[in-house]
Amino acid sequence: DDIYKINESFLRNDLLNSKLEGSINFKNNFFFDLNFQVNQANLRKLFSYYSSLLRKSSSNQFQLSKKINGKAKVNLKGTDSFVGKIENINFDMFFENGDLKIKSGTADLYKDTKIKFNVSLIGSGNNQRIIFFINFLTSEGKKFLKKFNINTENNDLSFSSSGKISTTNKKIKFDRLSLNNNQLGQRNINQIESVFDKTILDEGVFGFLDFFKIKKFIFENFSKLNLN
Repeated sequence: DDIYKINESFLRNDLLNSKLEGSINFKNNFFFDLNFQVNQANLRKLFSYYSSLLRKSSSNQFQLSKKINGKAKVNLKGTDSFVGKIENINFDMFFENGDLKIKSGTADLYKDTKIKFNVSLIGSGNNQRIIFFINFLTSEGKKFLKKFNINTENNDLSFSSSGKISTTNKKIKFDRLSLNNNQLGQRNINQIESVFDKTILDEGVFGFLDFFKIKKFIFENFSKLNLN
């Protein structure tokens, strides 16, 4: 029945090295308010490890205890990824009665490449879904697309999307999808959804952490849409 204050503490393991501050409230209902200043993290291993703990063995659903409620502010200085070094990663996490919401996410990739994102894991059972918003803007488009074996002369590249993914059915549905500030038509959106389901979600919703799946998805859609 106390409120514990955490100051100048550290959390270290094989996946994470972070300074930790904040509070954990046991006085009434359990609630935490934490601030992570992460010096080093392996995001791929971190996501894979915790997703295996949260996922039901008989389905692709995830379960978070409704008794875990709180918020965490996360700042990650930098981490390596399949598209290069990602720096200045910032986002807020909210645990609310079994739902997980990641809001106000931002990250830097290369000198003039910015990513903004919101991701939420909502609901349970057959109604469980991941709701997402992603905005990507770069003046290094040629360098970025080269990693996916795509050649282009246009360095200005922007991408924006919002929608939801069914964790049980392993299907994506875009509410909005635009490339270089041009809203894509429904025919192109349907095509992209179909390729995403087959290449990214074929084994589960964490397929977006697999570089080879992402590479295949981007290459196939870019060539079909003839956007380069």
